[in-house]
Amino acid sequence: MTKIGKALAVSMGALAGGAAGFYLLEAYKINTKEKRLALLLEKKYELEKQDETL
Repeated sequence: MTKIGKALAVSMGALAGGAAGFYLLEAYKINTKEKRLALLLEKKYELEKQDETL
């Protein structure tokens, strides 16, 4: 394989790896935001129930 071919293969591998890493990071961030939102909504409902009983 020529030097240009090797460089191209390495570049494509780095690009694919970077894209996969970016996708996984974004998926992780979305999941953590969804969990945090669910927790905040649960707390909100609990506070609303407490206000109704007062």
